[in-house]
Amino acid sequence: MNKFYGREMHFLKDFNGNPVAFDVKTSSVIYLNNLAQRILSFGPEIGKKEVFHHCADDFSKSAINKTIRELIDTGVLLKYPQKDDDLDMCNDDEAIIKGVSFNISHRCNMACGYCFGGGGCYGGPRVDMKKSIVEAGLDILFGTSDSSPRIVSFFGGEPFINWKVMRWTIEYAQSVANDRDIELMFFVTTNGTLLGADKLNFLNNKNIKLVISVDGPPEIHNKERKFLDGRGSYDVVENNVRLILKEYPNISIQFRPTITSYSCGKIKDIYRHFRLLGVNKMHFRPESKYGERSGLTLEEYQLLGLELEELGVSMVDASDNGEYWGLVNILKFLNILYFSITRRDYCGAGASIISISPDGSIYPCPRFTGSKEFLLGNVKSGIKNKKRNILLDNSVDNRSDCNKCWARYICGGGCLYMHWIANGDYKKNDFMWCDWTRRSIETAIKVYARLQENDENDKMREFFVRHTPLLSDFGEGANELLTSILEERR
Repeated sequence: MNKFYGREMHFLKDFNGNPVAFDVKTSSVIYLNNLAQRILSFGPEIGKKEVFHHCADDFSKSAINKTIRELIDTGVLLKYPQKDDDLDMCNDDEAIIKGVSFNISHRCNMACGYCFGGGGCYGGPRVDMKKSIVEAGLDILFGTSDSSPRIVSFFGGEPFINWKVMRWTIEYAQSVANDRDIELMFFVTTNGTLLGADKLNFLNNKNIKLVISVDGPPEIHNKERKFLDGRGSYDVVENNVRLILKEYPNISIQFRPTITSYSCGKIKDIYRHFRLLGVNKMHFRPESKYGERSGLTLEEYQLLGLELEELGVSMVDASDNGEYWGLVNILKFLNILYFSITRRDYCGAGASIISISPDGSIYPCPRFTGSKEFLLGNVKSGIKNKKRNILLDNSVDNRSDCNKCWARYICGGGCLYMHWIANGDYKKNDFMWCDWTRRSIETAIKVYARLQENDENDKMREFFVRHTPLLSDFGEGANELLTSILEERR
């Protein structure tokens, strides 16, 4: 055979400078020797004569033939051109809603300077959700015969302001799930200031997962996260976290630090500060004020990417010593690599997950709350499928900014909300977000390659199954649901 065909690959170096290839369409990570990398670099169509002509000065004929055979045997080189796989496009029948986020209160006891919810009310009235709205929303969640796991998430405002309805929702939803033998997970995204003993006892008994918005040590956190009277909130949050860690072991905690221009360049210190506190799981996200794009500059996004790479090195070193570093920015991509997932959308917003506001309005996710453009219906009148179908057709293959990107099937196209506030059009990508995401994915590939290289006795499986990340923001929380489903299929 005189001609071979390469898969669509992205080439990079691992932390030690060794060549690594990422298979775009299978999310596989492959270590390469120098000769294999040289052969694959000739492009999608590779002539055998060309390989010998350009490699003969540095490698023997037998080494070249052996490497070509190995690349063919492992499926890295193909005898015929690679064809695009038929995509499992999500349609109306297949797009089963498996997660609902209840904006259970549009009130808040804080006044954070960067709040993407406009003080918690998203430009509307400061009201709480009633049980009748919750019940109608759960009817949508459990409205099919599908028995796969479900997620109920609480958002705000500050959800614990409407504690009575939240507690009732958890008990009612769990009873429905039990009757139908459906696994159900609960998330609460909170500022962490209203956690009394009565609440914590209940949450502990129900194994609730808390995502706490906390930005770093006091000098960072208190700069933006203030009470309504102007006081910093850090001490209250830390005291509550220490209490949970000491007395309530069934409550899973993840921190969700928001990165601003002030804290950019400090995330390694922030991560280590939280680890000393006793919290390992955290997910850094750039700020985005209500109706505005992220305040970070391109240079700050790039700095954030460099810091994540440095944390990735520390993550691998910690793993070698039997420690767990729950850096979700990296872990969420590591899970995709381990399970060989090909993502065709980012989080399922509007497809497999929806958000419900206190008046019963339905949106793709909490961040779109209050936007008429993204109003998908109401719990009483139902979902407008015509509008929803537009979101269902949002595969990366249909996005002109995504369909040639090497990271498309592991990224899934990025956060629609971040694209929308950056450009006024969710179909046009926020290039700064994309640059940061690609950098994060490359770090994850490097971490994965090191874990793969050092793997003994299936430790990787233990790492990814036992330490599946609790992902912040409801939409990304759906990835935990996805991982649990994939684990059942393995």
